Amino acid sequence: MGEQVIEQAAGETATKGKRKRKAIVSLPADDPRIPEAFREMVTNGDVIASMDEVSAEKKEKNGTKSEATAPYVRLRARTPEAALLLSGGKLLSEVADDDDIDDDDDDTSGRGMLDHWNYAFDLWVRAKVRNALLKTLEGPEKAIERGVKGLLATGLDRDEALEIVITSMKKKGKIPADYVYAG
Repeated sequence: MGEQVIEQAAGETATKGKRKRKAIVSLPADDPRIPEAFREMVTNGDVIASMDEVSAEKKEKNGTKSEATAPYVRLRARTPEAALLLSGGKLLSEVADDDDIDDDDDDTSGRGMLDHWNYAFDLWVRAKVRNALLKTLEGPEKAIERGVKGLLATGLDRDEALEIVITSMKKKGKIPADYVYAG
């Protein structure tokens, strides 16, 4: 089987955190499982295909950690048509009722583009609500300490950083105007 390197139209390198992902992927030239429509969408930039890796960590009972990584091809749709192609050409789920879709199930073959979008959107909304809830549970002291820690890294002294963070939070209405820091 021959290898054909398909480059993205832009040829950019995507950066996330400290890792860099090249927007290039090698596809077997004569693999019948890869539709021509997919090859075209990768070539013209409608699908961004990049090599990435997933990592997992397991904590053992004795306190040691086991780590492993595995490479995979990350596919990102940049158009609705590309998202539809990556969803197997299905717009909606083959399952009649959304409640019958198990979000933890690894088999996504019955899902359509909108199922994937709805799941991702729900994760995004949940994360925002969860973060707000955690801030409420933690109280303002944790938020103040996080802000102070960030400013200390810039070279400010603790009292100055504390004053900046508390003043900012009061102006934004995140803490009452008469709030007195207990830490």
